[in-house]
Amino acid sequence: MIISSSSNDKIKEIKKLNDKKYRIELKQYIIEGVKILEEAILSNQKIVSIVICDDMLKSISIDTGVIDSYISKNEDIVIYVTDNVFESISDTKNPQGILSILEINKEEKQLTDSIIFLDNIQDPGNVGTIIRSALAFNFKTVVLNKGCADIYNSKVLRATMGNIFSINIILLEDNGYDWLMDKKKDYTIYASTLINAKSIYDTKYAIKRILIIGNEANGISDEVLACSNESIVIPMNESVESLNVSNAASIIMAEMSK
Repeated sequence: MIISSSSNDKIKEIKKLNDKKYRIELKQYIIEGVKILEEAILSNQKIVSIVICDDMLKSISIDTGVIDSYISKNEDIVIYVTDNVFESISDTKNPQGILSILEINKEEKQLTDSIIFLDNIQDPGNVGTIIRSALAFNFKTVVLNKGCADIYNSKVLRATMGNIFSINIILLEDNGYDWLMDKKKDYTIYASTLINAKSIYDTKYAIKRILIIGNEANGISDEVLACSNESIVIPMNESVESLNVSNAASIIMAEMSK
């Protein structure tokens, strides 16, 4: 059976997941595209359903062997829809014709030696890019405080390029002051700030370290900054006022990982 109406009850339930409130309530979220679904399957994520528009999928030349094998074993969770129905639930300009509903996994893994703490990073693209870079430079735990963009936002998920399934994500329900102070017993905390800061290239980094990256416009909040042991900065040409926060985070993590 192919669903041809966007008023179908199943489709309406899926649409609700575009709203953060319903993602929290239903403990589910949407991922869209071939690559991220393959990563979800390979990392054993709990997949609730897969929505497919065959006409769209036929137009892309991507090897979907992993997906085909999974679908053949889990046909009962697959929903087939027409292109107009798929477009009504898709959040991309040029949809590939496949999206999935996943259960939110709240299980926290063991903390790693290198951690990045995001303080009120509000742009979804920045959050997603930082998560991707964190994995690249072995900061395999990412902590987000309450003011950060929702990691289950579609823009965040796209920016991670599927790497979100390979990293330990910790979502805090406050600004993170207490969490940081607790970890300060075992970790050295570095704050990326202009205030009394030392060059990232002249700093000797502890093996167990937490890097704090602050809000795009306002930097690190005073309370969170007070948790840090050292302030570090990227030396730059004076004609450049600042870097995009995700670029800055990537540069610092790369230097710290040497």
